[in-house]
Amino acid sequence: MADTASQLAQPAQRAPVRLQDGETVIQVVRQHSWYLIGKIFLSILIFIGLTIVLHLAAGPGGLFSTPWSTWIFIIGGIITLLICLSFWYTYNNNLWAITNQRLIDSTKNVPWHQTLATADLVNVQDVNVVISGIAASIFKFGNVNVQTSSNSAGMILEGVQDPQQVLTMIDKARDAARREQFRGIGAAMKQG
Repeated sequence: MADTASQLAQPAQRAPVRLQDGETVIQVVRQHSWYLIGKIFLSILIFIGLTIVLHLAAGPGGLFSTPWSTWIFIIGGIITLLICLSFWYTYNNNLWAITNQRLIDSTKNVPWHQTLATADLVNVQDVNVVISGIAASIFKFGNVNVQTSSNSAGMILEGVQDPQQVLTMIDKARDAARREQFRGIGAAMKQG
C-alpha cells in the first residue's frame, strides 16, 4: 500500500523555504486573482473620484487650468500606480505551502522584507473557511483559518481560491501526518 502522504504530493511544486528531510510539497496555495483585481479596481476608482473632485475644485478652466492642479493630478496618478504595483507584488510573492509535514506561510510585501511562519500538521487542531461578500461567493474565494495547539493566533490563508478544497487538502495532509507519527511511535514501542 502506497503511503498516503506520497499520494497527496504533486510534483513540480516549489516551497518558499528549504524542505526538511522526507518533506514533500502537496500543494502551493495562492490568493484568487479577483482578490488582486478588486484592490486595483478600488484604487483606480478612488483616483478617478479624486480627479473629479480636483476638476471641480480647479474652477472655470477645469483640471489643467492651473499648474498646481496639473501637478496634483500627475502625483496622484503616480501614487495610484505605485499602490497598484504594491498590490501586484504582494499578490505574486505571498503564498502558502501545504507539505506532508507542515503548513508554511510566506509573506513578502516588499523585496527587502519576508516573514515566514510554519505550523506542524500534527499540531493543527481546527480548520475553518470563511467566504464573505458577493464577489467572494461568485468567484469562490475566501479565508481559510487554521488554529494550532500552540497559544498563537494561528494562520489565516487570506483570499485563497477554492477555500473548501484547501481545507480538505489540509485535513487530509494532517490526518496522514498524524498516522505517520503514530506509526513511528508504535515502531519505537515495539523495539523498546
